Amino acid sequence: MTEWVETTLGDIADVVGGGTPSTKQANYWGGEVLWLTPGELTKREGEVITSTDRTISAAGLAASSAKLLPKDAVLLTSRATVGAVGLAGQPMATNQGFQSLVAGDSVLPKFLLYWVQANRSEFEGRATGSTFPEISGKKVRAIPIMLPSLIEQRRIVSVLDAVDCQIGALAHEADSLEDVMKTLIEDALATQPRFELGTYLHRIEGGRSPMTTGTPPSLLEQGVLKVSAVTPHRFVPEEAKALLPDTVMPDVAIVRGGDVLITRANTPARVGAVCRVPADVRKGLFLCDKTLRMVPSEGLDPDYLVVAMGLAETRKHLTGAATGTSASMFNISQAKIHETPIPVPDLASQRQVARMVLDAHENSDGLRIQLASLVRLRRGLVTALLSQAIALDKTVDCFVEGAA
Repeated sequence: MTEWVETTLGDIADVVGGGTPSTKQANYWGGEVLWLTPGELTKREGEVITSTDRTISAAGLAASSAKLLPKDAVLLTSRATVGAVGLAGQPMATNQGFQSLVAGDSVLPKFLLYWVQANRSEFEGRATGSTFPEISGKKVRAIPIMLPSLIEQRRIVSVLDAVDCQIGALAHEADSLEDVMKTLIEDALATQPRFELGTYLHRIEGGRSPMTTGTPPSLLEQGVLKVSAVTPHRFVPEEAKALLPDTVMPDVAIVRGGDVLITRANTPARVGAVCRVPADVRKGLFLCDKTLRMVPSEGLDPDYLVVAMGLAETRKHLTGAATGTSASMFNISQAKIHETPIPVPDLASQRQVARMVLDAHENSDGLRIQLASLVRLRRGLVTALLSQAIALDKTVDCFVEGAA
């Protein structure tokens, strides 16, 4: 078995903080030096970073505590969000919310990144602060690490890189499948005549929002939907709150298989989300006052209605018709929903379009299930490899560039 040695992050890497040039000096900003903030990195966790939202000049770098980090530095957030990491794809600086790691000769940068990801709790547990958590460079340097030889590091990195490559491929395939289908459907319906949705609706029905326990209902409890239960093309029954005992909900609020639901209140990007409830939905769920049921007439296929309400033109109308002063919650009235223009081909064409979209989403969901399973596998694999529970032998070396 390859020997592992106990050391500290400070012994194997330089820990480098960051800084912010004075915003009062215009010549310090907009230069050629990339300058990263924690907020940017948390959105790109684990990625190779090659661009930043803002840049600073050489003068700004020299006049601040920011340091120019080399390519392959492990970018590590140390303030507010503690322990998010990425890899510098080219030289860059960071603000003061980082304690980045510049690997020494005994550790591979990618191995160090994987180790930090697997041991994020080590950083979070050492963070202090009353306003927001922060970990100092001194505390980062003191964190212990079990370090294998460079050959073993290369083996571990090669295995995890292969898993990450597969994860990325599955995610891309799932996204691409939905994007291609959306484009095809948009093009196919572009020349169809538009009608107001209300022309093809029997009625719109709503629910109410009573007092709840605030926790998800068990299978033996009744529950009222949260607005997050309705997402584009997908119904999420787990997004519900248990009703208090003896709460009586109106029959019109009962959620039934086949219902077409729409959110009347949500964030600007999510208001007007539409989905269809699957036939096998559990009993005992009710609409809240922010979810509505659309009951289509015989001339409008329910599955097609979900497709039509997700078209770019339809979404533009719904978001434009929504009102509200809060950036987090907008509302759309039933009258505006009735006025929504949608393309309405004949029923046979509606069903054909709906079937194509449903098949695409079913295939995409299957890919995402595989993706979630692979992500869980990766998590366990990282833990096992870094705890020496799994030892990689020399057969891996033929896949490892530079192994000796």
